[in-house]
Amino acid sequence: MRSTFFDFSNHGKIIMTDSIVYVGSANYSEESANNTEFGFISSDKDLIDFIKAEVLSNIQNSSVPYYEYDYTALLLEANVALSATYNIKNELYEEVYRLHDDVDGEWYYYVEHEATLTVSTLNKVVEFVNEACKIASDIYDAIDTITDGNEDETIVANDVYEELLSKCSRIEAIRSFDTLIELSEFDSEEYINQQLQEEYAMEAYEDNLENCIESASGEAMSVVWDLPQAAKEDIDELVKEI
Repeated sequence: MRSTFFDFSNHGKIIMTDSIVYVGSANYSEESANNTEFGFISSDKDLIDFIKAEVLSNIQNSSVPYYEYDYTALLLEANVALSATYNIKNELYEEVYRLHDDVDGEWYYYVEHEATLTVSTLNKVVEFVNEACKIASDIYDAIDTITDGNEDETIVANDVYEELLSKCSRIEAIRSFDTLIELSEFDSEEYINQQLQEEYAMEAYEDNLENCIESASGEAMSVVWDLPQAAKEDIDELVKEI
């Protein structure tokens, strides 16, 4: 009976029958043909029996079986989605936290007065998480196919999938919170200009213009301090959910 298994973290190869075994590093490719590879071929029955009994079971437990349908692309797609989600979480975190590193020690602190949360980052959070959930749906379908609809397997997979969908919905909901929208969309320069037009239009004559700009700038700075404070709890929850 033929069985083929893949382990994406294991570059070693074992090809064997009941009478002969190859163990080595080489791929059947031009790249391996041009590399220095190592391996051996043996027809030693005791060695073959040992590999069957002791080695293959450990490898198979950490590997992915090759099925009638090739799910390698799906697994790679899932890895890419997980990596993208991890990276966007870090990008989000670094927009609102800074690293403190001196003789006192090293820790991250929330940037209360100069957080740079952007609309682009928040949109990418939702985009990448939604993409990951779509791939999770494909994985669920693959599990259903692989197990021939085995109820025990599909129930476990469904529980995980439902949890992912719940988290995805929660992330989308947090993304739409007013605190995050106001912080990410706030533009100090636009705010100052608007204040000059709406609040200081009657006072901003030539001799007093500088004072009006200073007052409007002070109000903008106050908003810059207030918005990150109001958004901190929601940002932390968003990072946690991702």
